[in-house]
Amino acid sequence: MSRFVTKAVILSTSILASSTAWAQSAPGRASLDAGASSDELRGITEIIVTAQRRAENLQDVPVSVAAVSGSQLAAAGVSDLEGLRQVVPGLTFNSIQLNVQPRLRGIGSSTAGPGIEPGVAVYVDGVYYASATGALFSFNNVDQVSVLKGPQGTLFGRNAVAGLVQITTKTPGQDFQLEAHAGYGNYDTKKASFYVAGGLTDNLAVDLAATGVFQGKGYGRNLTLNTETNRMKRDVNLRSKAVYTPGEDTKITLTGDYSNTYGTMGAIHLERGTVPAPPTGPAFGGRVWDVTADYPGFNKVESGGGNLKVEHKFGSVNFLSISAYRSLRYNNALDLDVTGTPFQGIRQTQSDRQFSQELQLQSSSNGPFKWTLGGFYFNSRDASDPLRVQLFGAAVSPFFPLVEVNTFGKQKTRSPAVYGQASYLLPSDTTITLGARYTSERREVYTFQVLKLVSPIPPVPLPPSQAQATFNKVTFRIAVDQKISDDAMVYGSFNRGFKSGGFNAQQLGAPAFRPEVLDAYEAGFKTRLFDRKATLNGSAFYYDYKDIQIQRINADGSLGILNGAKARAYGVDIDFAASLTEDLQITGGLEYLNTKFLNFPGAPLSTATGGTPVLLGPATGNRLPIAPAFTLSLSPQYTYHLPNDGTITLNSTLSYNSGWFTEPDNQFRQPRFVQLNAKVRWNSPSERYSVDLWAENITNSEVRTNAGTIANGNKFASFAPPRTFGIEVSYKY
Repeated sequence: MSRFVTKAVILSTSILASSTAWAQSAPGRASLDAGASSDELRGITEIIVTAQRRAENLQDVPVSVAAVSGSQLAAAGVSDLEGLRQVVPGLTFNSIQLNVQPRLRGIGSSTAGPGIEPGVAVYVDGVYYASATGALFSFNNVDQVSVLKGPQGTLFGRNAVAGLVQITTKTPGQDFQLEAHAGYGNYDTKKASFYVAGGLTDNLAVDLAATGVFQGKGYGRNLTLNTETNRMKRDVNLRSKAVYTPGEDTKITLTGDYSNTYGTMGAIHLERGTVPAPPTGPAFGGRVWDVTADYPGFNKVESGGGNLKVEHKFGSVNFLSISAYRSLRYNNALDLDVTGTPFQGIRQTQSDRQFSQELQLQSSSNGPFKWTLGGFYFNSRDASDPLRVQLFGAAVSPFFPLVEVNTFGKQKTRSPAVYGQASYLLPSDTTITLGARYTSERREVYTFQVLKLVSPIPPVPLPPSQAQATFNKVTFRIAVDQKISDDAMVYGSFNRGFKSGGFNAQQLGAPAFRPEVLDAYEAGFKTRLFDRKATLNGSAFYYDYKDIQIQRINADGSLGILNGAKARAYGVDIDFAASLTEDLQITGGLEYLNTKFLNFPGAPLSTATGGTPVLLGPATGNRLPIAPAFTLSLSPQYTYHLPNDGTITLNSTLSYNSGWFTEPDNQFRQPRFVQLNAKVRWNSPSERYSVDLWAENITNSEVRTNAGTIANGNKFASFAPPRTFGIEVSYKY
């Protein structure tokens, strides 16, 4: 056993030992043993998910799902999508300048740009978020997050080749609710949020949620410019929902949201040990949160949208309509050569707009036959307006005095789809499920470039390029599950997932890249144990993965996309939850994963120390990037009852990751790491007031959120925040 795994076990054992000792010293608390009666213990709360587009108990769904409530996320210190990796084993994140790139079981996208969508689909209240930039937002009034592992090619389908993240926000009711939170943390970080909800009339309820984070000091410094970096100057999120019920069979929900983020998060620097390519340099010698860039960087994202959801019950058939529109504008700047030498810099403006419409009919009876039929239409217009690469110093050639390349590109997507799924329960308690989806997708791209030369030479426009491509695909699901008892089931399934092909609108004349296809074979079990005081779920899977879309950073700063021919992945997932006493609970999980490129003759290849141009060559036999072999999460929680009827709750979340290779050439690796979050909460006797003391990344682990190699061989990386801590006071009515 490695020293890192040992460290993880020691930390988790210490937490459990401390909590258990406290539990044993607390009067009147029963332990989970043979002598404890069932009414002395609190069982595991039932978790309802919509993994099959209908409300079902998690333990009855033949899908590998990790579900986390909003209160569990808050207790674990998870405040955004990227933080989910700490509570969901097998989920990893990469982010390129606020472009989120989640992966499940080693599968996901490593690319970004206008119209390029993630391989792990993100849905909020049933609305698909197509933009990789728009998906990286702070959680706001979240009720539950469900992570569906494996391709979801039938009921969801839209580029969900690896799986999806379902975020469900709170829905207002007639009762008045008010929550207010204010906190302060190190790095002069101020945070405030509130949620208010209630009924305006007998059949109309509304809510409003707002969150703001303002970081006064950066995690690091730009050692060249002597300025702060890795600082979230502002992160503001607003969301409002109105629910109108004109009758007992009809429900109409109108939702709107807005977010504004600005800062220098995700600042990149040269990897330690990298030999910079001449004439760039010098080598990097600062902390991992510092940079040595001569070109100041920033990120700004402004996004928002609205959706209308109509639900109506026609006897034994439920009707659903979701109409949604979203828009986003993204601006960023970075030092492309990632060194202190004046050489190349990038400024980018990107705009994304999307409209989606879904119509669905679904059986509502509790009979043995259940079915769902639906149609989905997606339309997006995404633009690079422009991608601007600026050249300085030795990058400007005396033979062709080019100082700036401006690339303007637009990509349009139109995609209708129809789908259906049906399941039948046999008298033997065996359920057979069949589903299919047909997707047709048309992509159009228009790109042109303008070259800016030294003054007084006028700008030079290059001939534009225009292309289109259509991708059609049938995806499907076959599943069989068998109930062994009321508390145990086993299942097996075959699923095909599809991620559309497309174009890179930031690269002049680039050909279309092909769609990804993933065939997934899975077998699993779900159990309730110890009189439903514990659950233990597991699955084993095998993936056949073709035409993998791989990122390549071109010399002009654009992200090129090429297809890796074939890969395979297999592994095991385990999730568990247990109520050890009335006041001591623990949840956790682990995943083992093995991945390999079976055929990839034209992969981008670099050297271990960098400094030489990237070439194309074979990566056959290498592991997939950002695919750790082992991940683990453990979250114990203990509640101590004070003499005055108040409570103190202790919560900790430990996560372990065995590390991963950053790129297909397997030349550079994120080392294994352990992260630990902890929170202590005091609740008043009325439970209206609470005070939290919290700390995140207590181990101060250095975790890459982005890493790669640019065309000249310079290897770069950006890092997640270091150790943070603070206090928060809350009021609830």
